[in-house]
Amino acid sequence: MRHLVLGLMGLALLACASQEAVPTSQSHATSQPADPRPSPPHAQPSPAEEPTADLRLIDLGVLTPPDQVVPGATVDLLAVVENAGDALGEYAGALRVDGRVEPSPSAAIEPGERAEIPFSVTASRVGELELRLDDRRISLHVLGPAQLVVDGLRVPDGLIERDETFTATVSVVNEGGLPGSRTLAITLNGTAVGTDEVTLLGGERSQLSFPLLIADAGPHEIAAGELTAEVRVVDIRRPPSGKVVLNKVDGGPGQLVIENQRDDDAFFVLTRANEGSRPLLAVYVHEGDSSRITGIRNGSYNVYYGTGERWDRYSGRFTGNAAFRRDPEPLRFTSSGGRYSVWTFTLYTAVGGPGSDGQPVDADEFPDLEGEGDAD
Repeated sequence: MRHLVLGLMGLALLACASQEAVPTSQSHATSQPADPRPSPPHAQPSPAEEPTADLRLIDLGVLTPPDQVVPGATVDLLAVVENAGDALGEYAGALRVDGRVEPSPSAAIEPGERAEIPFSVTASRVGELELRLDDRRISLHVLGPAQLVVDGLRVPDGLIERDETFTATVSVVNEGGLPGSRTLAITLNGTAVGTDEVTLLGGERSQLSFPLLIADAGPHEIAAGELTAEVRVVDIRRPPSGKVVLNKVDGGPGQLVIENQRDDDAFFVLTRANEGSRPLLAVYVHEGDSSRITGIRNGSYNVYYGTGERWDRYSGRFTGNAAFRRDPEPLRFTSSGGRYSVWTFTLYTAVGGPGSDGQPVDADEFPDLEGEGDAD
C-alpha cells in the first residue's frame, strides 16, 4: 500500500513537470508579431555642472609716492582681484595708458580667494595720464621739473627822493611740479644790487623784498628775471630866489621884471613865439619876492609859468601842488635910439589881477627843462 502511494505521487510529479514544459514549448513555437509602438524612454540622470572661475577687479591703486611720479619714472601700481567662482582662474586684465594698450597684470587665483597683483607703467610725459584697467580708471599726475619764474615786480608808483630807501618786491612762482631753488638777482640799470635765494615746492609762490637806495636823480631801470620797472628819483632842492636856471636870450638891451605876490614859489619860462615850446629863459622866484632879468635880445616870446612846492632840480618841475599856465599874449622886446623894452610880469594871489589870468596847460605842454641848464 505504501508503495502504491509513492508511485502515484511520482506520477503526479511527472505529470506536473510535463505540463509546465509544454506551455514553454508552445510559447516558443507560437510567437506573436512585435508591437509597432515605440517603447517608452528610460529616465537618465542629470549631468553635474562644470566648476568655473569668476574673476573681478575690486581695487586699483598707486604705490609710488606722488613726488616721484616724474617723466621717465617707473610707477608702481597694485590691482586687487577676487575669484568669486568655484574653480581656479587665470586673471589677465585689459590695461590701457592714455589709450595705448600696455602689458597687462596677470595671476592665477584660487576659488574664493583674493590676490594682490603688483605691476608698473612708465610715466611718459608731464601732465595727467589716464590709466584704465578693466572698468577701473585712475589719473596719474606726472610732475615736471622745477621751474622757478619771476612773475611780478613791484616798485613805488610815485616819485622817490634821492638817498631815500625804498623797497622793490619780486614775486616768484614754481611752475614745475618738483621742488626747486633759485638764486634771484635784482639789478639797477644793469648792475646787480641785491641777491636772495628762494626754495619752492611745485606750484608754490613767494615774494622777496629788496631795499634799494639811489643817489642819482632821474629815471632808473630795475629788473628781476625777465621783468623790468622804471622808477623816477627826484632831487628836491629849492633854488635861490631870482636864480636864472637857463638863459639863451642874452645879448640884448631888454629887461623883464617878475613879481611874485603869491604864497607859493613860481617858475617863469620864455620860449620863442611861434616856434614851439623849447625853453630859452627860465627863472625861479620865491613867494612874495621879485627878480629882474637884464640883457634880453629883441624878439617876441611866449610866457609860461608854473607854481607849486617841492622843486625837483633834475626835471625842473614842481612835484607838489603844481599848476601850469601860459600867458595869452606874447611879450615883444624891441630897442631903438637908446630906448628898449622893460616888461613887468606880476603874479597875484587873487585870480583876475594882471599877470594872473594865464591859460591852464597840461604838464606835458609846459616847456621841458629836464637836462637843461642848472637848477641849483
